[in-house]
Amino acid sequence: MKRIISSFRDREATVFINDQENKILRSFNNNRIEDISNIMQSKFFSNNKKKFVDTTIEQNQLVHKKIDFICHPYELPFYLLAKSALLQLELQIEAIDENIIFSDCSPFNVQYDYSTKPIFIDFGSLKLYEQNQPWYGYKQFCEFYLAPLSLESYNNINYQKLLNHSIEGLDLGLTSKLLSKKSYLNLNIFLNIHLHAKILKKITSRTKVSQKKYILTKHKYKSLLLSLKNTVEKFKSSNQTYWSEYGITDSYDKEALKSKEDALKSFVKKNHIRTLLDIGCNECHFSKLALKNGVSRSIAVDNDLGSLNKAAEKIDQENLNILPLYIDLLNPTPGSGYMNKERESFLNRCKNFDGIIAFAIIHHLFIGGQLPLDYIVKLLVSLAPNGLIEFVKKEDFQFQELMSTNKFINLEEYSEEIFEKNLNENNCKFVKINLPNSSRVIYEYNKN
Repeated sequence: MKRIISSFRDREATVFINDQENKILRSFNNNRIEDISNIMQSKFFSNNKKKFVDTTIEQNQLVHKKIDFICHPYELPFYLLAKSALLQLELQIEAIDENIIFSDCSPFNVQYDYSTKPIFIDFGSLKLYEQNQPWYGYKQFCEFYLAPLSLESYNNINYQKLLNHSIEGLDLGLTSKLLSKKSYLNLNIFLNIHLHAKILKKITSRTKVSQKKYILTKHKYKSLLLSLKNTVEKFKSSNQTYWSEYGITDSYDKEALKSKEDALKSFVKKNHIRTLLDIGCNECHFSKLALKNGVSRSIAVDNDLGSLNKAAEKIDQENLNILPLYIDLLNPTPGSGYMNKERESFLNRCKNFDGIIAFAIIHHLFIGGQLPLDYIVKLLVSLAPNGLIEFVKKEDFQFQELMSTNKFINLEEYSEEIFEKNLNENNCKFVKINLPNSSRVIYEYNKN
């Protein structure tokens, strides 16, 4: 067993991982296990059990089901961050009626275990309510949920890049300055962001802390939660991006598309792919196809937020085991927090995939990202032992479109021969599949 470093801020519990049994163990440092046990026997917990990670109490410690792929809130498209916020609010609204509260409101406490259904994982934050106590997670909720969601809803600003992998959320002062004047007409935004930011700005090292405890009755506590829930439910993303209207038929005719789909079906079945990483997923057409042919779950990544948000909503409606995430391969999520280890980097989390598909992205990385071809191949084949990579030839329309604004790219460094040479240098066997009526080629690789 080894300790999970991301839990070190919790002074009442220590979290360990048992890789052999695929379990997470949470040991408490005091008698809090009795409180947690009582909470788990409450009507509130019974009614919401499916919204929590599978958990049992064994030998005075909690045993959780292991979440195989931990995602970070700044990787979530708007639709999924809003669902995470609503889960926290809905749980707290129900919990307060039974004198149960949550000591914080960290979005890291909500995970999406290869789906678009949020689950709560931090049992250590469950506490028994004390009369008139404040909501300790209030500022955290405003910084990591209300601020980013309001910026995208009102200003069409992508919060993912603003958060910049922060584990503390968005600064409310900055958010207030960025939000449109229209946001002042929303009472909840005015009170919880604009006025909140103004109050925080006035606090300095010379500010005298009042000894008078702020009174928040249970009724006011619940009213605040309900009003925030009402606000989040009304948020809508109007994010339209260049690729959000792009369809798979824009680059292939029916015969080429069928050949590409057949290659994917064969790849999944032949290599017994169960966990898939779909790179450049757009609206997840190929992840969905993979699930129909043997894959049990997929992480689908893209750097186009318009496409990702549409994909998340459709996947949620279809109840599929696909999790769409915002990842830019040119700048994937780094390690962050204490010693850059508190939150793992994206690449460090990519250890358990059976296979990858990387369709129509090499030319973007080569031209738009100006990555050498050998760097691209090394990165892609490091993510899984098996994969399908699409190579877009120079005469392809999309390749030419990208080159029209990047005249200084050395095309002598880009060819099928060089690509195949790089596969060989990375100890990959490969099969080449030419798509009919297309200037694109699919390579199926297997690492030796």
